Amino acid sequence: MPAQYKAIALRNGIVAAGVVEASALVEDNQWILDLIRGDDFFKFVVGSLEIGAPDFSADLSRFARDRRWVGVRSFLWGQSAITLDAAQRNALR
Repeated sequence: MPAQYKAIALRNGIVAAGVVEASALVEDNQWILDLIRGDDFFKFVVGSLEIGAPDFSADLSRFARDRRWVGVRSFLWGQSAITLDAAQRNALR
């Protein structure tokens, strides 16, 4: 959890951190943003979204409204780990 991590980090000379969300649940992106709201120790969030999912563009727009949300960690398993399929390319456009 952020508060516990921050306490350990500060004791060890770490002055800032970012969060890379790894959950497959879209709403966990919001959960993390809510957990670190108002805490300047946590500078950014790289969210987890499935590129090419039907709601990708809407979710990207929604989370990008928060200045701390700076990028996407996507799911790339199987063949799509090597190349993007048509839905993923369209979503990124």
